[in-house]
Amino acid sequence: MPMTHDLVKARRLSRLALVVSAIGLSVSFLADGAEPTQLSEQEYRSHADTLGVVMLQINWGRQWKCGASENAQLESLTFTGPSKLELATPSRLMVENTYKPYALLVTPGKYVLTGFDVKVAKSSTDVSHVRATEAQLVPNGEPVGGTFSVDAGEIVYIGHIGLDCAAEPMPWRFYIETRGEFDRYVDGFRRRFPFLAGVPVHYRLMATKLLGQDHSLESSPGPGSTGKSN
Repeated sequence: MPMTHDLVKARRLSRLALVVSAIGLSVSFLADGAEPTQLSEQEYRSHADTLGVVMLQINWGRQWKCGASENAQLESLTFTGPSKLELATPSRLMVENTYKPYALLVTPGKYVLTGFDVKVAKSSTDVSHVRATEAQLVPNGEPVGGTFSVDAGEIVYIGHIGLDCAAEPMPWRFYIETRGEFDRYVDGFRRRFPFLAGVPVHYRLMATKLLGQDHSLESSPGPGSTGKSN
């Protein structure tokens, strides 16, 4: 899997998009190999002491003029850990170019990015895929693609995942940049899910050597949020 372009550029997100998208969060339960199902308050309370919540957003939309391609589209991400998380585009054709929010109720532990699939179209008739496997993302057992961890009872924000189009299209872990933006993001989450009021939300980006930059929030966390890092 060639990855020759510079991966050291600062990547930022629109503040307005962050605030608006936080309001539409949905929470899903992903068991090992199972399809996600909508989480009810009752289900959360049943698992609150044994599972953790991972918050992220993914842009499955088509990116035009992506690198040397006419367009590209992220189609799937796979994380392996105590459970297997397989996240896939809801549609290969009709997907808006915006971030889709997720809050995944998962088995506590460390998760490793072990696969992704990006569809690349140089023209309407020349379509291929850039795929990464566990052998490429975890060479010699080193998880260079990305990792995140969550403890039982925790809520952890791990970033926004979209495409980087500087050269060959590939996934990139973006992030909420400032404390104020993160506090507003958490506020939107709590308005949508008031039964999670009082549970701290940790800012703990997916750690990666290939698909993003390290970043931490300034000190002085707002109420109910924290900038704790791995």
